Amino acid sequence: MRGLRGMFLAMLLVQTAVAAVLTETLVFPLATAVAAVFAFARPVRRRLSVRQTVYGALALALLFAAKSRLFPLAAPGRFSVLAGHYAASYATAQWLLWVQVVLLGTNRFASRPEPSRFPVRYAIPFLAALQLAFTMNFITRAPVFRWTALVGACLFAALFGAVALTAPSSMPTQRRSRGRWVASAVVLALALGAGVFVSRQVASNAVNIDMFFLHLFQPRAGRLRAGLSERTTLRSVSAQRDTDADRVAVRVESDRAPGYLRAHAREHLDGQVWGSRSRPVVRTALETPDGPMRAQAGDAPVYAVRAGRGPTAAFLRVWSAAQANDRLLTTLDTRMIATSAARFLMDEHQSCRAESLPRSRPYLLATGAEPGAERPDDALLERCLEIPASLTEAARAVCVSVLAGARNTEEKIGAVVDYFEGNYAYALGIAIPRGQDPLSYFLTERPDAHCEYFASAAAVMLRLADVPARYVVGYVVAEKNEAGGYWLARNRDAHAWVEAWDEGRGWITVEATPADGLPQPQNQNAFADWLDRSRFQLAVAWAALREQGLVALGSAFARMARGLIGTWPGRVFLMALLGLIGAKAARFLRARTRTLPVAADEAAFQRLLARMDGRARRIGFVRGSNETLLAFAERLDAADNAEVWPVAAAEWYRACAAWRCDGTTLSDALPRMEKNFAAAERCEGNPMLPGRNDQRRK
Repeated sequence: MRGLRGMFLAMLLVQTAVAAVLTETLVFPLATAVAAVFAFARPVRRRLSVRQTVYGALALALLFAAKSRLFPLAAPGRFSVLAGHYAASYATAQWLLWVQVVLLGTNRFASRPEPSRFPVRYAIPFLAALQLAFTMNFITRAPVFRWTALVGACLFAALFGAVALTAPSSMPTQRRSRGRWVASAVVLALALGAGVFVSRQVASNAVNIDMFFLHLFQPRAGRLRAGLSERTTLRSVSAQRDTDADRVAVRVESDRAPGYLRAHAREHLDGQVWGSRSRPVVRTALETPDGPMRAQAGDAPVYAVRAGRGPTAAFLRVWSAAQANDRLLTTLDTRMIATSAARFLMDEHQSCRAESLPRSRPYLLATGAEPGAERPDDALLERCLEIPASLTEAARAVCVSVLAGARNTEEKIGAVVDYFEGNYAYALGIAIPRGQDPLSYFLTERPDAHCEYFASAAAVMLRLADVPARYVVGYVVAEKNEAGGYWLARNRDAHAWVEAWDEGRGWITVEATPADGLPQPQNQNAFADWLDRSRFQLAVAWAALREQGLVALGSAFARMARGLIGTWPGRVFLMALLGLIGAKAARFLRARTRTLPVAADEAAFQRLLARMDGRARRIGFVRGSNETLLAFAERLDAADNAEVWPVAAAEWYRACAAWRCDGTTLSDALPRMEKNFAAAERCEGNPMLPGRNDQRRK
């Protein structure tokens, strides 16, 4: 079987060549290639038992583990399945390569595999595939590495297909027609072409594929996001609340309800579109944040948002569930933010953005900013006093009448809130007559409307009373997941409100929407909480797997296990799963132990036959599971061997076949079988006399 051994040798050489290029090392791949060629040319005649194979593999694993600790591979700027553990990844690849070398050098590759055993040589292609997977994790963006990986994968696929088509089977082989071989070659060629095409498509569309899996596993915030786009209209929030209302948009780990989480603020109203002239600016991280913040943030950079002199009031860990969204949700009293994003940006309204924020990682908010500690720029306050040109005189008159008699900022805010609470009703949707200004129509006709209109009208009213005000969009987070212990906001919790400037208190949240229009947490049952928690953990685990590799699997499984054990739906699921596994195992064991009783004479003959088969196997003769005693005896007679034992063994197999077929009872034939077996044993290892081969052939 030199052809099959040659294919396995070619697999080993392909792996060593790929490892040499991708890891930029030479000594180990060269030594492995020499050992593989030597194992191919002069294989060891002694066969390894299953126990010896397992112990040898474990010894090699310990050897390469020690090597990785003493001489770790430095691979800066490269990627690995075991993220950050390049030495462990390369040691695993080395171990898999040498296991293949040992199997190649100790497997005789007989024409038929051993009966009732899985041929060890069939494991070599799968070990080779694993070895290439661990080695190719060192690919960088350099073209030579990408092309090496592509060529190596194609060569390995071709060799794997050749082995699958030519490897002998333990079942009786049938003569295959030329058409089948041609069809197999065509299928293999198509598979190789499809693999190359798919790999090129994956490489060029990696971002799209990444987004597809994120959309598949992470909860989305719907087609429209709660004012998170740069163009904020008087319908964006209501459309968000009306579209897939139950989908989770954000989750927050906090000791208390987060309440209002602001996405961004706007100060300029043009008809029915809110905009801002404030542009985000890149901020630098703090060099020495306070101790509690550093302890909570870990290695993530910390950025200052607002001033504060006292200790941090609370920490909020925010997990965004929206895709393609770089907005960071913050509270009005956020003092610092810790995020592992590539860049952190903030505008004059303290609206924060993060570029390339990993989806498997949250960002941390530290509250406790001192109200009014930082006065906004005068230019910003002036822009927050602008009145839209589209506002009609009738609408202005309504605003002035509402605020008549209010002397300070607090009274003005109270008058605005009381007016909308007592004279308006909330409804998700409003019909504006053609040709009329939406906000003016809302103020004069008092129709039912949604939060964007209440917030916009309140901002304009306060501005007409010389109170700087800005329009803010975000979420009201008040629903708690009892199973996970975190707070969450859904699409229906998107909201718009106003922030007004008071010289004594700083920016103040103004809620002008009637109480029945405020986002309300809806009571979820225990199963719904557990389901959302499982979905959340799955999304985080998937994102972490993409970013951190297989190292993240352990922590992900641990989180999933805690999620299952910590709730009664999870316990029920685990009990059902364990019961199903137990039932399958019991059925399998019953099937394995349900054997027919064997007579004592038959059992003695089977033991004797197994001993003779074992002796034949030691010198390279393996009797197939479907090979008759007579056929095996003919094969032993035909072998050109310089020992007497094969001839004696052939006579024993032939005599046993005759006694089994001529009607002789087993109890009568068994003593003669044992006597002949002892005679054959005496012949084992004796050299044949000169001319013995010629006499046997005659």
